[in-house]
Amino acid sequence: MRNPFALLVSVATLALTLSQPCVCKAQQYPFQDTSLPVTQRVDDLISRLTLDEKIAFLEHQNPAIERLGIKPYSWWNEALHGIARNGVATVYPMPIALAATFNPQMVEEVYSRIADEGVRKHRKSQEAGEYERAVTWLLAYGNDAVDARLLGRICLGLPWENGYETAVVPIGWEAFLRGNTDPALLEKLSACLQGLSVELCRLRKACVDGAVPTRDLDNRIVRQTLFSGAVSQEHAQIIVSEGERLGEAFLPAMAQYADFAFSGGISMGIRMTDLVAKTIAEGREETEDICKIACLKELSMRQGDFSGRERDAAVASLSSLLSKGIIFPFYRQFPGYDDRLDLYAEETLVQYHSPGDAGEDQKHILFHYTTSRRGETGNYRSRPMKEMYRNFFVSGFLLFYGEQMHYYITDDPQEKHVVQSGMIGQDARILEN
Repeated sequence: MRNPFALLVSVATLALTLSQPCVCKAQQYPFQDTSLPVTQRVDDLISRLTLDEKIAFLEHQNPAIERLGIKPYSWWNEALHGIARNGVATVYPMPIALAATFNPQMVEEVYSRIADEGVRKHRKSQEAGEYERAVTWLLAYGNDAVDARLLGRICLGLPWENGYETAVVPIGWEAFLRGNTDPALLEKLSACLQGLSVELCRLRKACVDGAVPTRDLDNRIVRQTLFSGAVSQEHAQIIVSEGERLGEAFLPAMAQYADFAFSGGISMGIRMTDLVAKTIAEGREETEDICKIACLKELSMRQGDFSGRERDAAVASLSSLLSKGIIFPFYRQFPGYDDRLDLYAEETLVQYHSPGDAGEDQKHILFHYTTSRRGETGNYRSRPMKEMYRNFFVSGFLLFYGEQMHYYITDDPQEKHVVQSGMIGQDARILEN
């Protein structure tokens, strides 16, 4: 006579094994062969289980038996007042509360709905099994010939968590690269994709075009860019749109973009400049010098009068930078904004931007110059240029009326490598008020 204990364990385990698609291994045991009689498959399975494994299967929380391709499973499930322990479901009042209604028709309707929900969950689970098998096939044989819409449908049929994300995120990304811009797919990728900054920005553009929220993606882009330094002009849109919602990353991100724009010689744009000016005008001490420098540079190129906020930002920036001895030729566009500018009113300022990022002990930026008046030229002299900001150097000179300066700049210890040369007059002075 068959051992009832063994039969109980084997039938339960067989049901578990057959109810879940096998994602990891191809069929290799008789109990996995659906063409064999059930009793033969039960006997084969029970013969492969150890005593400890049989005992473990008496619990509702069945462990995985990886050597047999059996996945973990919890048998604890009931629907006393809604589908329990099976993800999100409708919850109804406890049975004692339902009974207190003395309304049999209503109680029957409640449990009829619970049953319908259970059927739908079962069908969804079966579909997930099909999608799981599809993912397994794609991982084994590749997706070169698979349509982008089908790739999207496959990865959206599975949860993007609990270990599935390692497979479905790459498949979803491949579907996107092939032109699938389904909002549901974009929303999933926006929440989960970890990629290069350029990839995340490409995804963000598609999300914006498809009216898909990008807040999580924006935060990820900003923080990744702070780490990688791979800034692009698209980052200004993110910083402006998110602003203070970026939390502790807001000010560093703004400074990083200000550096990108100033060092690259490009405009920050009106909205970004307004945001920087607002932050400076508010007097936030954490605002970095590069934000003040870039803001002044942007305002110096404006035509017409400044707004009250822009004027406040210019005054605050000049006050802070001049107190540190940081001066640039474009300050000449702000006469009367700070009395200390008068100290430079008669000076001619020359600026040089070094393209490299050499260490402090390797910077040999020298300014070689001679003045001429009425065609008479003296001997060349030299002096080091002061680094006002990273790789930006400035020197100031006093030129009298009618004088011109011929100069060249070298960046090597031997003073042989000329990186800039020219002739200047008094027009490079800071204007008097």
